[in-house]
Amino acid sequence: MTEEVEWQGERCAYLRCDNEHHSLGIFPKSWRKKLGLSEATSNMSFGLQLANYQQLKAAVSFLRGNGVRVETEIIPPELHPGIDYAAYAFDPDGHCLELYYYMEQVGWDGRPRPKEMRRKVDPNNWPEILEPLSDTFTGEPFIGPWRDAAPLNLRA
Repeated sequence: MTEEVEWQGERCAYLRCDNEHHSLGIFPKSWRKKLGLSEATSNMSFGLQLANYQQLKAAVSFLRGNGVRVETEIIPPELHPGIDYAAYAFDPDGHCLELYYYMEQVGWDGRPRPKEMRRKVDPNNWPEILEPLSDTFTGEPFIGPWRDAAPLNLRA
């Protein structure tokens, strides 16, 4: 377990494998209604990490421009520790997809960054650019192209 958070009298736990802040968050089912999420599923959200902050902003614009409901403030920042800016896209059945670009890396001592040292986030006002944090370019490798790429010729 990396971290526990208490919100509105209930707690959730964030679990990890390797160095990323969390791979799994366990939330009370009652939070779905409080947050305006679908109560027809037992999954609060499914996280998708994008290549960088600019790609996250572009994804939000693209999805909204194509009629997808995308929210940035529905889930308060204190409920996604280890992730600073995040957007939430909803499929037609109400399933929530969390889009983010950054996941805090747990240090050598096995503890997450203290809350007071995390980036302050205003989910309603995203800056044009962000200064990198000490662990912005570390962590799990991004497997895949950032933009359209020519197909690989695997014939030798």
